[in-house]
Amino acid sequence: MRSTEYNEYSSGRQSVFKFLAENPHHTFNAMKKKLCKKTQFGGLKDQTIRNYMSEWRNSYSISGVVPRLHRGFGILESGFDAGLWEGAPSFGWRVSRNKNRERLWRESSVSLGWHRNGTIVFRFRGFKSQGHLLGVFVRVFLDVFASSGKSEHKVIDYLHLLFKEKYRTRELHSTYETGQPLPKTKVADFEKSHGITIKLGDGSHPTSLEVEQREPFWFSEIEKIVNRLGVEIERHLALIKAWHEESVENRRVLCDLHLSFKQQHKDFNQLTAGFFEFLRRLEKEDDSSG
Repeated sequence: MRSTEYNEYSSGRQSVFKFLAENPHHTFNAMKKKLCKKTQFGGLKDQTIRNYMSEWRNSYSISGVVPRLHRGFGILESGFDAGLWEGAPSFGWRVSRNKNRERLWRESSVSLGWHRNGTIVFRFRGFKSQGHLLGVFVRVFLDVFASSGKSEHKVIDYLHLLFKEKYRTRELHSTYETGQPLPKTKVADFEKSHGITIKLGDGSHPTSLEVEQREPFWFSEIEKIVNRLGVEIERHLALIKAWHEESVENRRVLCDLHLSFKQQHKDFNQLTAGFFEFLRRLEKEDDSSG
């Protein structure tokens, strides 16, 4: 290939690749129209442009990307007494300026918000395992419970059990770096049904695919129904247990009555036999005297 032809090939290829990197979802016709407006690319043939597009799309891949947790949000219904909430500022908690006077505690990448009704909100940046959040929760509230008079060991066990039973992640934002500029797109088709929103080319992550996971709107209602069902099942099991205990007691009483009846029947038979024996003796005495 002559140098002039190679330069034209290389220049045209680079132009197509650059254009597709910035506009990956453009069709052939739209791309041809924009490229041919430029005088230096007006000589590109249709098949040449199609070949460059196929080459770029075959080489463009985001497989194997590693997700990076951008931020997360969780909640824990603690049921803590309002007196502890009132005394939180003396243990390093700040009082928010908002109307509900939320108690705030922050460290480098995790913050806690404690509401008067006992709700504790976890906000964190980057990947945080539940073990990490549990450690933060125990460390922070161990000081709060220090004045309760309970032993440290019992407080730690109580906080561990409370976190495992009550903590629930409500929202997670993960990003997948592609290394290529992506068109700004938002897919919200599964937001209501599954709590998932997909974003491309977001302003904060122009070269990443971002996945937002939220608790679906119906989840809390399902959870209430399941909890209510659990309570009803416990009540029914308790009633069945009471019926069983009552049936066992009734069976015991019936067995006692049966044994008593058998004994009485035996005594009656013996009494009847003795009476007939007495009558036979009388008849024998009458016969002998006659």
